[in-house]
Amino acid sequence: MKGVWWVFLVGVLVACESGKMDKVKVAPKMDSEIVETIDTITYFQFTPDSSTYRSNPKIMVDYAYQLDTLTFVGGYDPIIDCGQFITDDTINGWGDRLYVLNAKEEMIFKGKGVGDYYLFEPHFYKNHTNDKIVIVCQLGFEYLAGGEVFLLENGEMGYLGNLDVSGMDMETGVIDILQIAEMEDELIFTFQSDSVLLNPATGDPEFVSSKGLNYRYQNGRFKLNR
Repeated sequence: MKGVWWVFLVGVLVACESGKMDKVKVAPKMDSEIVETIDTITYFQFTPDSSTYRSNPKIMVDYAYQLDTLTFVGGYDPIIDCGQFITDDTINGWGDRLYVLNAKEEMIFKGKGVGDYYLFEPHFYKNHTNDKIVIVCQLGFEYLAGGEVFLLENGEMGYLGNLDVSGMDMETGVIDILQIAEMEDELIFTFQSDSVLLNPATGDPEFVSSKGLNYRYQNGRFKLNR
């Protein structure tokens, strides 16, 4: 009887050990639902302090803002000698433009003139992740139109391109519907409106759906996608 019991006990132990070995051999199951996600940086609009910089023989000032040691000016070159523009203005076009000056009031950036537009109003956007600042200058005639886009990054100022978009009526500019985000070093400009007016002041104006419509900037290229 003891022999039978011993054989039974040995059989149970062998079965248990075999079960343990089987469990060790089972490979872990991979979760097919796991996907890589891309962090999105959201930009928000802010207003820098007003600057005391005033009009002078070099710049006629419409708007002036102070951001750290830099002064941002929306204005235009003065007209001299019976309506002749100064040399720089002749080279870079005429009309309102964006200027950036350092702490010594030395000009470190001068954008191209935008021509006949009556309005050239700078608006500023930043984020909580990096030090990039996007400046969008709202354009307008008797009605609001698109905007000129600039980027301040690592102390360097550059022109990105033109947002040739406005809202559905004459009083809604691109600033009123603009959203800016950044994904993997690409800036994305979208519009918070069901429909927008494309080419409000250039080319042929066209009412289009804003779904899938955006401008993107990366590696020196500013492109409309629709």
